[in-house]
Amino acid sequence: MSRKKRLPPLEFFQVGALPVANHFLKRLRMGEILASYLPGPDRRQKLSPTRALMVLVRNLLISREPLYGVGAWAKPFEPSLLDMSPLEVAFLNDDRLGGRWNISSTRIGRP
Repeated sequence: MSRKKRLPPLEFFQVGALPVANHFLKRLRMGEILASYLPGPDRRQKLSPTRALMVLVRNLLISREPLYGVGAWAKPFEPSLLDMSPLEVAFLNDDRLGGRWNISSTRIGRP
């Protein structure tokens, strides 16, 4: 008797316009600029301020979902296109993203 190997289930992700947006954001060095003005990663936080704000920038460029819908918007995309791991994408919610915005708005203009 031959046993058939079970293949892992296929995962499907959206790509959309993220590669194009990422190209221009990289050329503009948007992540580097934000990182120079924002606090660095903190072990207590699940998302770094720079990554969270870059997700918001991508969202604004592509679909303009409200803050409470960004997590659902990001979920079908390939996580690497958002410069995140699958676990980090799961942490996207309005409380965390709103907290990032609060941190960034207090630091703007003070590198």
